This record gives sequence, C-alpha cells and structure tokens, in this order.
Amino acid sequence: MARKKGDGSKGGGASTAQRQTLEELTDDQRYSLLEQHRQQHERLLAAKKAADAALRNHGKIVKADLGKNGMDQIKCLIEASTPEGEAAIRARIEQDAQVLRWLGVPIGTQSDMFPDTDRTPIAERAFNTGKRQGLAGESCNNPHHVTTEAHREHNRGYAVGQEQLASKGFKKLEDEDGNEEEDDRPRGSFTEQMRDQNERVQEAIKTGTVDQLGRNPARASAAADSLATH
Repeated sequence: MARKKGDGSKGGGASTAQRQTLEELTDDQRYSLLEQHRQQHERLLAAKKAADAALRNHGKIVKADLGKNGMDQIKCLIEASTPEGEAAIRARIEQDAQVLRWLGVPIGTQSDMFPDTDRTPIAERAFNTGKRQGLAGESCNNPHHVTTEAHREHNRGYAVGQEQLASKGFKKLEDEDGNEEEDDRPRGSFTEQMRDQNERVQEAIKTGTVDQLGRNPARASAAADSLATH
C-alpha cells in the first residue's frame, strides 16, 4: 500500500524535528539560551579587543619603519591587488591631477601617467616583476618561456630582490610572541637568518637555480625553525 506523502513515517529518511519558536520556550529555556549567547558575545568582544590592540601596535611599527604615510601605502597596495581597486586608484589620481592643473601646478598629462600601451621593453618588465617578487619574499613565479631573455631577466630580478631582502639593515619587525620594548620598537634581530638567506641566494645565482628559491619545503621549514628560535 502506497505511503501518503508527509505521513511522518521514517521510510523516506529521518524526520526533521520542528524548531521551537521563542514563544514556545519555557522561562528557564529562554534564560539558558540567553546565557549561551552572552558567553559567545563576550568571547567575540575579547577577540575584537585583542585584534584592535594588535592593529594599533602594528600601526606604530609601520609608522616607525615606513614613516607617517606607511599605512596609507599598505592600504593602497592591498587595494591595487584587484582590477577594481587599481581602477579606483587611477580615478583618484586623475581627479587630484585635474585639481592641480586648475591651480596651475605643473604636472604631466593623463596620457603620461596612464598610457594605453606599456612601451617598457618586455625584458625590463620581467626584471621589475621578478625583483618585486624577491623583495616581497614571494616564490619566483616566472611566466616566461625558459629560452627567452625575459625568463632570464625575471630570474635575475628575483635574485636581486632576494639579495636586497637578505642584506643587513633589514630587521625583524615583530617577535613570535608579539612582545615589544618600551619604546614601541620590536625586540630581537634576525641577522643570522638573513645572512643564511643571503648565502642561499648567492648560491642560487651561481648554480642558476634562482627560480627554485622559496619552493623547497625543507628550506621553508628551516626558515620557520630559525624564526622560532628568536
């Protein structure tokens, strides 16, 4: 005999219990539910407070390291990572340039700032892209064919960026435990780590394995272990 739809039997799968409405809860149940939400809310508030404090401390470090415009540049760099963000930045620059022209401030034309065609030689663009990756501490992501000059220039730029990143003068921005000294400057130095990284870069230049930097899991683990000891 066919089973009627919605007859509450278990043949078609487990039945779903109907959720209680607020009006159906007892006074004790409402209080218990209220306490659960209160506890969760307090945990979230504590997490927000800790995150806000961490951001304020990071802002102090950025200002000390990069100057008063450092945080604005960080935000601009993040915004420029998407096509929409890049378009917004261009629009703001063009708007500011228009105001400066109205005020008689000598500046270049819009076509000078944002040409329709990038006339920079491809080898130079490849070098600049590789150097940016190296300075940022990213893996060497070389999109050019291995037989081309652009491929070689990308690797050369990456090596230059990595060498500058590893050169003395760069300091560790923050300890693993987030502790800071009284003058709001981060503690510690990672001179030994940077010296080791610089040696690896020099070796990669000699052996032609620059494009492998940053891709070796063992090296990444060693770097992490080195950081943990400081």
